[in-house]
Amino acid sequence: WTTFRAAGEAGLAKWGKIRDNESRNEFPMNQAWRVVAPDDGALNFETVATPTARRGTVVLRMQAVPLLSYMRDFVAGRLPYASPPTPFIPGTNGVGIVESVGDDVYHLGPGMRVAVSPRLVADETAEEPAQILMGLTGIGNDRGMLAAWRNGTLARRIEMPASVLTSLVRLDHVPADRLAALGKFTVPLGGLSRGRLTAGETLVV
Repeated sequence: WTTFRAAGEAGLAKWGKIRDNESRNEFPMNQAWRVVAPDDGALNFETVATPTARRGTVVLRMQAVPLLSYMRDFVAGRLPYASPPTPFIPGTNGVGIVESVGDDVYHLGPGMRVAVSPRLVADETAEEPAQILMGLTGIGNDRGMLAAWRNGTLARRIEMPASVLTSLVRLDHVPADRLAALGKFTVPLGGLSRGRLTAGETLVV
């Protein structure tokens, strides 16, 4: 394991995961990996503003963040993605501890451990609500959502909409790095759910 004390894209790609100290808050200032210039292939380890919780959002202290296998190609602009406007913090899923919540957040509170999903869907009655993968890409016409929620999980502290967080209550015995892989299971689960399969149908995996 390593912590955010280490910097450099090569090290980031090699380590595969980054985990903050789980037992105590060692880092009073906020730091993050950021993509500053589009398509230059560099991740910069920088001190950034500490987020504050706004209405409907939650501030987390991240414990574990999995890295995408194609992160290097994504940062270098070699993938056909609608990347967030620079500068932005990449990173999709992760596990963190709630530090504060904004108004209109009713089920999460300080000290709770949660899983982060990058998929944000506009909470509006529309035939095709805008949706994005925060810290990664837009999906179709995101109507400006990707610019508003450009940052992902590769930071010590992040602000996320409460709607993308899932409580991990009663899972305190499971290490954060194992829980950070939950996103790999939710993708196929989402596909199965949207497929509306019924008993007796045949499924090819």
